Amino acid sequence: MLDTHELKKFLCILNDASVSYFVSGGVGLDGLRGKLTREHKDLDVYMFESDLTRLFQKLKNCGYSCFRKLNKFEIQGDGIIVDILPLVNEKNTAYLKGNIADTRFPKEIFENYLEGNLDGITFQVVPGEIFALEMPYSKHPEDKKDAALVSYNKLLFKRIESIQKELPPNIVLEEV
Repeated sequence: MLDTHELKKFLCILNDASVSYFVSGGVGLDGLRGKLTREHKDLDVYMFESDLTRLFQKLKNCGYSCFRKLNKFEIQGDGIIVDILPLVNEKNTAYLKGNIADTRFPKEIFENYLEGNLDGITFQVVPGEIFALEMPYSKHPEDKKDAALVSYNKLLFKRIESIQKELPPNIVLEEV
């Protein structure tokens, strides 16, 4: 489970790193709620691929380990695991080659990110369209219910293209 102190420390590092990032999943929703409502196993972050090298260097200098896990990255530290979902800038889209789905987002979705806050730490949260895409898969009924209350642009949502695929067996961590 995520250590609350380490979560806040990591969010501060993201804020100080001068990178574009968007917290998603349960921690993102808790940021919108303004409080941690349950224990979380990890922190999920969307981030543009062009910012990864700079962030990884900063994280390694702070004592974190950085790994590639097929098409995403996993950051490990004392009391925290962070999944980084890399977005590739394309002409009019942000492309996510995921482990179980490949998704193309209209680039303007990321101009409308939300703002979360936990104990005075403000951070960027994914736009409502991504909650609408992700939360039907959540195992947490409260997250599903609260995500349904997050407003989003239905026309932008309809422009998201997602192709499901099977998760390959035997995914290994490769140090970055």
